[in-house]
Amino acid sequence: DRKKRELEMNLFTLKMMAKGGIHDHISQGFARYSTDAKWHVPHFEKMLYDQAQLAVVYSIAVQKTGSQEMREIVEDILTYVSRDLTHPEGGFYTAEDADSYPSEGSKEKKEGAFCVWSFTELQDILGSHKIEGYEDKSLADVIIHHYNVEKDGNVNPRMDPHGELLGQNVLTELPEKDTPLIPDESRYKEALNKARKLLHEKRLTRPRPSLDDKILTSSNGLMISGFCAAGRALGRQDYIAAAEKAGNFLCTHLLDQNGAKSAENGGKLLRSCYGASAHALQQLDTPIHGFIDDYAFTVQAMLDLYESTFDVIWLKRAISFQDTQDALFLDKSDGGYFAAEEGASDIIIRLKDDHDGAEPSSNSISAMNLLRLHKLTNNKKYKTQAEKIFEIFHLRLTQIPVSMSALTEAYLFYRQDGPVLLLNTSHPDHKEFITELHSKYLPFLTCLTPEVGQEVSGHLAGANLTPSSKGLLIKSDQDEKVSVNSLEDVLQNL
Repeated sequence: DRKKRELEMNLFTLKMMAKGGIHDHISQGFARYSTDAKWHVPHFEKMLYDQAQLAVVYSIAVQKTGSQEMREIVEDILTYVSRDLTHPEGGFYTAEDADSYPSEGSKEKKEGAFCVWSFTELQDILGSHKIEGYEDKSLADVIIHHYNVEKDGNVNPRMDPHGELLGQNVLTELPEKDTPLIPDESRYKEALNKARKLLHEKRLTRPRPSLDDKILTSSNGLMISGFCAAGRALGRQDYIAAAEKAGNFLCTHLLDQNGAKSAENGGKLLRSCYGASAHALQQLDTPIHGFIDDYAFTVQAMLDLYESTFDVIWLKRAISFQDTQDALFLDKSDGGYFAAEEGASDIIIRLKDDHDGAEPSSNSISAMNLLRLHKLTNNKKYKTQAEKIFEIFHLRLTQIPVSMSALTEAYLFYRQDGPVLLLNTSHPDHKEFITELHSKYLPFLTCLTPEVGQEVSGHLAGANLTPSSKGLLIKSDQDEKVSVNSLEDVLQNL
């Protein structure tokens, strides 16, 4: 049927991306984009915001399919981010450059020099490592076969206008091989892993690309959401812990320290800080205050942290940052959010973001944030503000919905009007129940815990949890309440 076909299309795309050269098969993570239709030759820059969004979508693939392959890709992405893009205090750097020196003493940088391999180099590094039980085969043979390596390089000259990749190979699993080089699947996988480890170690002896050590609030918000999504889907508490550490970093180092307010009480965000080469944090003499996307992605991150940990502090911070965003950027007459602060002296015309590109627009993310806040708090002002965003962008949504895909997702959430699940945290099996819920893709379900208190959530007034039930489903603005004791009970009432 249609839904099955659409899922298969998405999974196929995710699989081909992971097999292509846009995916770094040696040192993990994904490059910024592919220069060809086969995901082969990338622009080698690695952006934090790409890793963040890919972590989310591959985590959804895990929830939808239970695929071990998709799970390993999520772990691959977050291995790269944790190892190469993370400040010791928990924040995330912006990017690694595409260009680097081919070797020590080189006078000119080249695109992809850190990542590509010549046929001879692979033979020199791996040729002497024979495979037990298959002594006529080496690790070099496995890598050359598996990743489509060619003696004269596998890069089409049309994809290399400056000749920087001449004679070099970008490792790619496309086209896929019908049969592995050796028939023993476990031995073949073991050989691949060993070869990749040796190549990673060799790569670390090369001059590294430059690190963009800006720590941007917006990208950090996205990456926190990525770690939360992965932690929930994979049942990885270490990912949730990394998200919490980054959330506390953001609320400490990316908050205006000159203001008297805290993250829980309407503090203003800063655009960025900088991690120096020794990982010390630095700030501009005159710090730049946060833009609209900094607030939108931060609110989203705080909501994701709440739904991953059920620690009320994150929900309170989400509400606080949303209040600040409204005070600074909300169009109080027509709705939606301007890109510039109210009263900005250097702005002639205040515009509104209306396109979901490499990153979703601030209005699209804000619409979803407002709807989620409405579901969690039962405060109708948030729903009203989201409805105004749909109204001002209704032509885009109806005529070119692909240009605002994230806003389309928010509109689906709005139209579906899914229930709120009030979790019984006193039930002895509540942690196992939460883990089970998190392992499934349930985009229209909102989970809430009694610990938030009635002052935060109006749902708690009159919501009576029976001690024996694991939760209470609250439907359609509290008109109907259903006790649930299993995942099946929840699914039947969605």
